[in-house]
Amino acid sequence: MFALIIAGVLLGASFFSFIRITGEECDETFRRGPEMISAEVSRLDLNQFNRLDINYSCNDEDGNNQSIYVRGGVHVVISTDSTTTIPYALVPETMTGNVSMADGSDELTLDVAFSHRYCEFIDSMSSPISIRIPAGMQLDGVKCTNSVDTHLITENLDMNDIDFELDSDVWLYLNYGTFGNVTVSGNNYVNVFDSKIKTLTIDGYDETGIIYANGTVVGETILRGSSVDYELNGVADFRAMPDSTGTITVRQTYGN
Repeated sequence: MFALIIAGVLLGASFFSFIRITGEECDETFRRGPEMISAEVSRLDLNQFNRLDINYSCNDEDGNNQSIYVRGGVHVVISTDSTTTIPYALVPETMTGNVSMADGSDELTLDVAFSHRYCEFIDSMSSPISIRIPAGMQLDGVKCTNSVDTHLITENLDMNDIDFELDSDVWLYLNYGTFGNVTVSGNNYVNVFDSKIKTLTIDGYDETGIIYANGTVVGETILRGSSVDYELNGVADFRAMPDSTGTITVRQTYGN
C-alpha cells in the first residue's frame, strides 16, 4: 500500500511538473508523447538577405497558432559554407517548412512550421536546423523571439556590425567567428568561443550569464539593462551602463 501511495505521488508530481514546463494544461497532444523529428534533412535554396527572422509556428485543425514545446530545445546553426554561392537552409524532412521573403526588404523570414505542439528531435545535436551562407555574405541582424527553447549557434562567421534580437529562452553561441560591433538583447545566456569581436554590447534579461572561452578576444564589453544580474566567466574587462531607472549587478566566476 505504501508503495502504491509513493507511485501515485510521483505520477502526480510528474503531471504537474509538465504543466509548469509547458505553461498550460495538458491536452491529448501532450498525453500521447512527443512527435519525433527525424535526422534526415531537405535543402531549401534561399534568396539573398541581410537580416534573418527565425519564426516557429504550429497551427491546429482550425488554423489557430498554438504554443510549442520541444524537448531538448531547437538547435539552429548559422554558418559559412565556402563551397556555395547562394544561401540555403537544411530543415528536417519530417517538419513542414515554409520560407518566405519579406516584401520590399532584405529580410528573410524562416518560418519553421511544426506539425505537432509537443516534439523532440531524434538527434538535435548532429541534425539541427541549419542556415548556410556563402563566404563574404554580410548579416546585419538575426531575430528569434518565439518563446521556444532554442540554442542559436553561429560558426565561422566573418561579419561587420550585427545585432541579435532574442527571446529569453534563446541561448546564443558565437563560435570561431570574427565580428565588428555586436549587440545582443532580450536573452540571458551568451557564450563566445574562440572568436574575435571589436565591441560586444549585451542588454541582458533577469539573470544573464556570459562566457568567453578558448582564446576569445573582445576589445570592449558593455553591459546594459535594468535590474539585471550578470554572471561573468572569462570576461576580464567590462563597462556597466545601467538604464537611468535601474541597476546592474556583476559577479565574476571562474572555471566552466
